[in-house]
Amino acid sequence: MAFTAFKVEDQVAAHDFLYAPCSQEMFEIQYGATGPRPNCFTNLTRSLAEFGVPESTVTIAFNFFMRSVVDENGQLKIEPPLTTQGKSMTLTAERDLFVAVTACATEGVNGGQTKALQVEIT
Repeated sequence: MAFTAFKVEDQVAAHDFLYAPCSQEMFEIQYGATGPRPNCFTNLTRSLAEFGVPESTVTIAFNFFMRSVVDENGQLKIEPPLTTQGKSMTLTAERDLFVAVTACATEGVNGGQTKALQVEIT
């Protein structure tokens, strides 16, 4: 079942829909990882499984505050985010939905820095 979310306020206006959640397979292919790696896909699917959401339905994420660009060679590139501390985005949904949040462990995301995130669901 699809849902529509309406953007009420966005103080950043630079988000990503181009990248799928990072996964073990991505770390192996793109970075040569040889062992288990924390990744967004596993974080999301494990959290959503508790509510009966099948792994196969987790295909794309709304990467809030992540900035990606297509470079002159047509390659996707992750750029440092444009947001600063205290900036926010507010959405409203038309129906009930599940929300899962994860912090990307891919090198280069978020300018290489871990930052606090606050989520409010009202």
